[in-house]
Amino acid sequence: MWRGATDHESLKALNLSIDKGLNFIDTALAYCLSPKAVTTVIPGMRSSKHVEANCLASGKPELSEKILEQLGEQRWIRNFYPAV
Repeated sequence: MWRGATDHESLKALNLSIDKGLNFIDTALAYCLSPKAVTTVIPGMRSSKHVEANCLASGKPELSEKILEQLGEQRWIRNFYPAV
């Protein structure tokens, strides 16, 4: 998110109230998996610690509608496919 910011600082900067027990990784993966049409997310991993954190995130609870709405406001919508 922001270089040098901790998970807590990043989430606070987004003005989110994250449920207890969810960190930035958990929240990001849960957001990506929130649409019913999405069944898989392939996150980047540089170390075995990242692999473990990503695997553990799948067992966390789903995000509330309020948090999904707040995260949706932060999304950067890009059009990769120009009109023909």
